[in-house]
Amino acid sequence: MIRNFEELLALWTPAQLARALPCPYQTAVAMHARGSIGPRHWARLIELAPARGVSLTAEDLIRLHDLKMSQPSTRPRSRAPTGRPTGRPPKAKADAHLFHDPPSRGAELNKMHTTRTEQKASAQSKLLWE
Repeated sequence: MIRNFEELLALWTPAQLARALPCPYQTAVAMHARGSIGPRHWARLIELAPARGVSLTAEDLIRLHDLKMSQPSTRPRSRAPTGRPTGRPPKAKADAHLFHDPPSRGAELNKMHTTRTEQKASAQSKLLWE
């Protein structure tokens, strides 16, 4: 008897699972990584399991799903509580300039380029008039 989704997934490599379900390879890799299988694939798994020597029913899959959902996640959170990926700064708000308005790096570079261009033009004109 299968005790969890990890045991069930161990019956196939990601490539075998992708071909058998059928689903994209990356989807099968993600199933292995997170240790769960999406419900839309369950009917096909029930058909495939006997070929791997396992008796599997819809009730078994529901039990495995309930067990998975009742356990606290051991994986680190990939998203911040705000829903944004961690490590990324939040998007600027429309009224951010009211609180803090530092010059942007693009504006600094543009100013430097303009200054250099003006200096070159000035030097060239001096050469022409001398």
